[in-house]
Amino acid sequence: LEDVASRLAAGGPQEITAHENFDLLYTVLRHFDSVHGRVRTKLLETCCSLVCQMVQVLTGPAEERGDGPVLRNALRMSVFLLAWAIRRADRITMDTVGLSVAATPRKGGTSKSRKNQPASDAS
Repeated sequence: LEDVASRLAAGGPQEITAHENFDLLYTVLRHFDSVHGRVRTKLLETCCSLVCQMVQVLTGPAEERGDGPVLRNALRMSVFLLAWAIRRADRITMDTVGLSVAATPRKGGTSKSRKNQPASDAS
């Protein structure tokens, strides 16, 4: 993981498109529940750093952006890894606290009692 982070820092965020970089991060994510906390932290830091670097590249001068399709693919891969890492970390936190996703309250929508009430006239 340290080697991948070093390669990404040295070569730029587009290096995520290299199979040896993406595949290792993806594999660590697949086994996120069973890896040590320091590895989880390093993975989250690496994914966050990737997305931040991508934002800097995308908002920088056009001549420094390089190949558009590669850049878009690198952004997609970075965001995918970060989103998945956050979901996995959130699930572990919920399991640790003793909550499940099904037990968390829903946000939004209308309650059943409000659905069955007649609409009030504004006249």
